[in-house]
Amino acid sequence: MKRLAAVARADNDARHVGLWSLLILVIGFAIAWQFVGEAPPRTIVVATGPEGGGYDLGGQALKSQLEDSGIDVELRRTAGSIENLALLRKGSVDVAFVQGGVEAPERSMARAAVRSIEDAARASTEAGTNDTSESKAADDGLQGIASLYFEPLWIFVGSDVDSTQGIAGLHGRRLQVGSPGSGTRRVTTALLNATGIDDATLLGDDPKVAATALQRGDCDAVLLVSSPHSETVRKLTASSDTRVMTLPRAHAISRHFAYLEPLMLTPGMLNLASNTPSENIELVAPAAGWVAREGLHAAVVPQLIRAAEEIYGARGLFEDAGQFPSPNGLEYELAPAADNYYRRGLSWLYRVLPFQIAATLDRLKVLLLPLLTLFLPLIKLAPPLYRWRIRRRITKWYRALLAAEDRVREDPSETTIERVQRDLQALDGEIAQVQVPLGYTEELYNVRMHLRLVQRAIAK
Repeated sequence: MKRLAAVARADNDARHVGLWSLLILVIGFAIAWQFVGEAPPRTIVVATGPEGGGYDLGGQALKSQLEDSGIDVELRRTAGSIENLALLRKGSVDVAFVQGGVEAPERSMARAAVRSIEDAARASTEAGTNDTSESKAADDGLQGIASLYFEPLWIFVGSDVDSTQGIAGLHGRRLQVGSPGSGTRRVTTALLNATGIDDATLLGDDPKVAATALQRGDCDAVLLVSSPHSETVRKLTASSDTRVMTLPRAHAISRHFAYLEPLMLTPGMLNLASNTPSENIELVAPAAGWVAREGLHAAVVPQLIRAAEEIYGARGLFEDAGQFPSPNGLEYELAPAADNYYRRGLSWLYRVLPFQIAATLDRLKVLLLPLLTLFLPLIKLAPPLYRWRIRRRITKWYRALLAAEDRVREDPSETTIERVQRDLQALDGEIAQVQVPLGYTEELYNVRMHLRLVQRAIAK
């Protein structure tokens, strides 16, 4: 009879089961760790606009709001939206204030209506091409976060310009239309071209210089896309030497330019004490918004929108309470984290914990996968596995007893009986050295009792 291999003690069995379980769990955590995302940044760079402008003021408010979340904001003043988009595409900034419409194609519905059928068909084809270019703009590595507020196009004129004529009164005038890197220049030049103002002298100073030039008489009008709270707008609306030009065709302009919204400035809206303005003034306005580079950490996006709710969520001069921030009116595809926030709000984790702690737990939640799929099953599996190892050993002993009886039955010679007796005696010694938990002592004594029975039977 073959001798059984040396059998490990019971505590070794438990140790082996524990070590294998731990190894499987470690492998599971190692695999899950590959899917743990990067930690959110502690500092983000935000491109704003000229000093004292609406974007600059908004950037300072954002910096103050995000400090409470443990996110530092580095503000970078720029010439405006065009430069901001260039910085985003280069990866030099993480988030930027961008004026609506700076990359939107022009649309002229009225001109298409009076063309011939063939021209209308060609216009439709061109519009389809423009739509394609719009969709490409949404796929160039930039993502929308939120529309923030209406940013009216202000046309401030001097005392020698009739402010009631609308844009037609700007023929042949010296116009400040914004610096080359600004969204103001993009919108104003498109609007001037669409209305046939091709004989004006276009100047490109920054808003502060342009306002001073208008007050000194060095230009005839300042066209400025800006918040009504910006320093330049407040300065010019408070001046007795300048007036805001009304746009009698504001609704028509909004039909030609889909990103412009018609607005009405009514008497006293800017200043009740001085009744500024003193009459209804029609304006058009794109919406200012935040655009981010595609790689911005997803945990930062909800914090940006929460900050926007605090800064821009109240009722404004042209906005209703809760109208902004909004996912509408963005020229770029909405960031997935922003879309999730607008649909479901802030997750419970971020509502009850500080941002950095919540972000860390959010990153590590993937480690729950091996915990749930491996650790808990292993806890349930370990006792049966240990029990199986004990029973496997006892089964081997019983096989040895059966084999001993079969050998004697097949060959009841004295030589065979002596060999079998020696093997059974060795097996008895091995069983005596085994330690098992108390729950298995009955089975251990049973196998030893049966061993004695076999020994006596063979001795007879």
